Amino acid sequence: MVSVTLGLSITKGASKRACTAVLGGARVEREYRNQIVTVGDREVDVLGRFRHWAERAALEQEFAELTERWQRETRGLSAIDDIAMHPAYQRIMALGKPALPLILRELERKPHHWFWALTMIVGEKYSPVPPEHAGRVSAMRADWLQWGRDSGIID
Repeated sequence: MVSVTLGLSITKGASKRACTAVLGGARVEREYRNQIVTVGDREVDVLGRFRHWAERAALEQEFAELTERWQRETRGLSAIDDIAMHPAYQRIMALGKPALPLILRELERKPHHWFWALTMIVGEKYSPVPPEHAGRVSAMRADWLQWGRDSGIID
């Protein structure tokens, strides 16, 4: 299990802020006098970027844990309804659009029944799977991966 912790501290008497993230036991800490810093000719919201990074890492961790649990606990099942109604799968769907790149990368890595989740997240009317591909896992997989590339969600 990878733990992600994000902290913000303000030192009394100074306008100093510190961001700390602990990811997999490694501690990353940065201290900033201001939230907005200039990098080259751009202003960067340092704390906002750090927070986004930590939230993304937490989402990836939760997705990985749920995926592992779902796949392990549904390994012997053949009915798609039973597979898709598993609590971990339901939680993955509840992650919503932020989970799309994670689901598509997992589908790219290893064929599995991600189609129900993908359809529920993007909406049935936006499914890229034509009726003639319904039920054909390799064709549905190719349709969703192409959709992900065309949409810029995956490379």
